[in-house]
Amino acid sequence: MKKILFYLDTFSFKQILTFLMFTSLILMVPFLWWQSGQKYTYKSKAALEPTAIPTPIIYGNLPIEQPVITKLSPFYAKVNDAVTLQGTNFGHNPPNSKLYVGSVEVMDILSWEDQSITFLVPQGAVSANMALFINSSSTNFSIPLIIYDSKTDLQLSMKAGHLGLTNLQGIGQIVVWHNQLPEPKKYEFNVPTGGNWLSIDKFASLEGVALYSLSGQLVSFFIDPLEML
Repeated sequence: MKKILFYLDTFSFKQILTFLMFTSLILMVPFLWWQSGQKYTYKSKAALEPTAIPTPIIYGNLPIEQPVITKLSPFYAKVNDAVTLQGTNFGHNPPNSKLYVGSVEVMDILSWEDQSITFLVPQGAVSANMALFINSSSTNFSIPLIIYDSKTDLQLSMKAGHLGLTNLQGIGQIVVWHNQLPEPKKYEFNVPTGGNWLSIDKFASLEGVALYSLSGQLVSFFIDPLEML
């Protein structure tokens, strides 16, 4: 050991520094060669997230008998509002089933049970009767779903149980469905009228109201949901 220290002592500081640099360079070359052979893959945070597994649609049983729609709740709505069809023989999320508001197909079904279907009113829907197709069976509902329009001056309201209508211009018929009579109540206007209208009849519970023009077309109107509660 003394011989080694004596031997190193014969070297100058410059010679020792040169020796250390040379040794470091020799050791560094194999390390750099190994590192150059490694492959790195950089991924974004989103790419590192686990891939979502699509939830499969689970279909239930088909109804045995013809479906029947008995109620639409509420009978008025705007786009993206939730509406419920009530009735019988709807099945439980049956395959090959479709629901339409007029000619517009309902795409967002929230629940489909044997006695009720809850859905969101689709974009592009206008006031129209609803059609239900289940496999080879189909049915329509006599009470139209009213897509109310806040931009019109024609407004329906409830005042102490009486139906009120403002700006009646161009209306030929008012049809009211309620649970007091088996048939809907119809109010006819044979000539164009203007101004306001208030029903003589008093209604405890409404199931539907539709306004028709003199040519028999459904007319859009505004309805305040708070007044119909």
